[in-house]
Amino acid sequence: MDGLPDITIQRIQQNKRNLLEALEHSLGVVTSACKAVNIDRTTFYRYINEDNEFASQVRAMDNVALDFAEGSLHQQIKAGVPASTIFYLKTKGRSRGYIERQEITNKDETSNAITEKMAAKLVKDGHFTAIDDAKQWLANVENDVSIEGIIG
Repeated sequence: MDGLPDITIQRIQQNKRNLLEALEHSLGVVTSACKAVNIDRTTFYRYINEDNEFASQVRAMDNVALDFAEGSLHQQIKAGVPASTIFYLKTKGRSRGYIERQEITNKDETSNAITEKMAAKLVKDGHFTAIDDAKQWLANVENDVSIEGIIG
């Protein structure tokens, strides 16, 4: 801000203070904060790019919004809202075993489709003449045999 008149510097500093206050009230929503203090978003982003201290203060506003959301979540848990309790346990209770696991359905269908493709490749590559023979061989293959090495 070198070379700017003192009055301009004071106005810019006041704009930044106003923006920080508006950001706190809007929980970090830039558009709302800019509208509240009648400053264009491009000016806001210019302030961030030119003033590291201002940028740091803006980043701190993210924590204000997060704190607000966490506070709201805790209130909902205290009020007995099941979805909030479940969400909290899934995100914060993982170390105690509150994790969501996904089950694979149609495992047999998937396995059969893979076996079918592998058997077709074995026939195509000349390892077997009949697809049923290839399927039987695949069914009998022991775990320590590398199928990848054969059909590669």
